[in-house]
Amino acid sequence: MKTRQRWVAVVAVIILSVLPVSGAWAVVDNSLAAPEAALCTGSCGVGSSIGITRQITQINTGDNTGTSFTDFWTFTTSEAGNITGFLFANNTLNSFRLIDLNVILQSGDGSITFDPTTGYGVPNPPPVNSVLQAALVFANLAAGDYRFVVTGLVPDSHDAGQYQLQGTISEVPLPMAVWLFLSALAGLGGFAGIRRRLANSA
Repeated sequence: MKTRQRWVAVVAVIILSVLPVSGAWAVVDNSLAAPEAALCTGSCGVGSSIGITRQITQINTGDNTGTSFTDFWTFTTSEAGNITGFLFANNTLNSFRLIDLNVILQSGDGSITFDPTTGYGVPNPPPVNSVLQAALVFANLAAGDYRFVVTGLVPDSHDAGQYQLQGTISEVPLPMAVWLFLSALAGLGGFAGIRRRLANSA
């Protein structure tokens, strides 16, 4: 009996080894081969524009899982500031679409992820024949090295997809407490001047 069970097991292994392995659940990766530099005008300080754009070509046409990607875009800010802007997904052509589009901001070495930790995403799945955008706000960033991490998927039956990120770097506003403190100093200075004038006139 044991001999028969062994032979059944051997035959099963042989059959499984010669059957073709299906890639139906393997999403092909089309990430950037290496981090790319984001386009930044000027010294990448207050008043500068920052932008990235990329077209992802569908390379997995054998099943219905599509082609995923994870892209790293690096930049260096020369001074403290806020970054505000939009992440765009261009789905205006029937064969040109992205889903699961998301972006987060990290320190240059990836050790810190800045709030919001979940990143920003466009509606999923986004409707066809539309340009989608999600607002981005990253506040109170110190000068230094950063990177945007953009992820998404080109679904099966679509040739390609494209995303764009456009933002500006603005000055970090002074906290309200600082304004109150400066106002108080100005008031004290004015009061001291009045006292001097009154003392001189006496």
